[in-house]
Amino acid sequence: MPLTDQYDSLVAVRNVELETYWNRYNIQIALNGGLLVAVLATPSGSRIGTVPVSLVCFGGIVVALCWLAMVLQGKAWLHRWDEELSLFEQTLGEQAIYPLFTRIRSSAPALNPWLNITAVAMAAPVLCVFSWIAVWCSS
Repeated sequence: MPLTDQYDSLVAVRNVELETYWNRYNIQIALNGGLLVAVLATPSGSRIGTVPVSLVCFGGIVVALCWLAMVLQGKAWLHRWDEELSLFEQTLGEQAIYPLFTRIRSSAPALNPWLNITAVAMAAPVLCVFSWIAVWCSS
């Protein structure tokens, strides 16, 4: 198998990992958001209203912290793929059509997508943790 075919396969695997990461992220948004809306919009006489709010809030905090851990682990895993692809691009030499991952790796820290995307991706789970704490304290 030529090196360029191997490179294309590795990029495809990396892209599947990235797609899976964002699918999990969207599921967590739906889960946390739906549970938070259910707690805030539920009248006290309903079935969910019989569960202690502190128990639901604790569960929400645990789910949001798991989401935050998933974000950090997923970004570390994708960063590892980017590093491996950068090293593979260097072995390709002249065969590399466009060394994208090498350019990302050598970019200035302000332009580093690993740092920028992680900061944005971490905002939602951190906001959920603070929202759950606020609901818990207000109950």
